[in-house]
Amino acid sequence: WRLNERHYGALQGLSKERTAERLGRELVMRWRRSYDARPPTMLPHHPHYDMIQKDRRYQHLENEIPLAESLQDCQQRAVEAWQDIVKNIHDTQKQQESH
Repeated sequence: WRLNERHYGALQGLSKERTAERLGRELVMRWRRSYDARPPTMLPHHPHYDMIQKDRRYQHLENEIPLAESLQDCQQRAVEAWQDIVKNIHDTQKQQESH
């Protein structure tokens, strides 16, 4: 899950153009382009909520799946995932070399 694309919260699955018309282009662009601005949180009544939050692949995560992310949040989780992957590869190689 940590390498999934950004979670746009309440904006997930909505048309960019229609959302900009409804809420204002400047606000929508701030959520989409700003490094640290999170869009509104996805609530349980959102049509994609169950698809994301109740996906069986993620049941073991117990509320780790975010309900909205800024670009900063997304970058942080992706970098952490990448670091874990590289560390696991490095550790495995060290183990194989020692045997």
